[in-house]
Amino acid sequence: MVISELEIWRLLYVHKFSGPKNNNEVSSKELDLTELRSFLNDNGISISETINGPEIKNELIDLFGGIDEDEFNEILKDQFGVSFEDILNTESVSVNEEFANHILSFMVDKLSSISSNKNKKMDQLFSNNNDAMNTIFAEIVKKGPLVKLKKEITNILDLHLKGDISKDKFNLLANCISSLLNQYLFSATWSFSNESAKPISRLTQKPIFSNKSELLMNPILNTETLNQSSKSYVNEFSQAVKDLYSENVRLKFKLKDEFDSTSNTKVGDIILKIEKHKAK
Repeated sequence: MVISELEIWRLLYVHKFSGPKNNNEVSSKELDLTELRSFLNDNGISISETINGPEIKNELIDLFGGIDEDEFNEILKDQFGVSFEDILNTESVSVNEEFANHILSFMVDKLSSISSNKNKKMDQLFSNNNDAMNTIFAEIVKKGPLVKLKKEITNILDLHLKGDISKDKFNLLANCISSLLNQYLFSATWSFSNESAKPISRLTQKPIFSNKSELLMNPILNTETLNQSSKSYVNEFSQAVKDLYSENVRLKFKLKDEFDSTSNTKVGDIILKIEKHKAK
């Protein structure tokens, strides 16, 4: 187990008893759009301090008409540290959703700490290869896969962390959330994917980390069975990481789409214009 129940219990305690009294309260998430505003102003687009997200998006689309939105989104993130999703996220964020983000940040920090310090269990799993461990952790905590985990945690908090809460229920919440985090990590995110979207195991020809269970008649539990189970997990995890890396690359670079030379040229022109702006 990487994330312990006690660690989540402590975070929950602070959130429940030190945070806002009403967990359904919302807070606004402000973005620093100073650099982006400056760039647009230099290109003849005047933006007031009260402009909303959709207006900014429309201004950008008008300025760089014709480019694929996903490609331009990558440019925004690389050059200005914001994305269309950030700009359009003008709605308030619930306290529980913010706390889910806090939990995920804690998990990322914990993984970073593990990869930079000696950990016997992790050393055994990754054969004392810190570079491999760091690479795998980096793929697991990328934004895309984390969205599903964040939604699961937020739903649990919205459903159960409200009003008066008993000690047993509080402990159960800590257990559920820590279990979700560890399940996410030790399945290399695939436990949270639909069965149809999971890679097929090369050994069993079934989806890896399937949520479907099988009833075994008269199972024999011995050392050999346990060792075989451990080997099966390592093989499954290894495949899960490779497929996760491929999936992340595919999503980032849109490899399933046909190459669009016109759009690619426009991307280059936009980056060049931004670099000239920053060089002033």
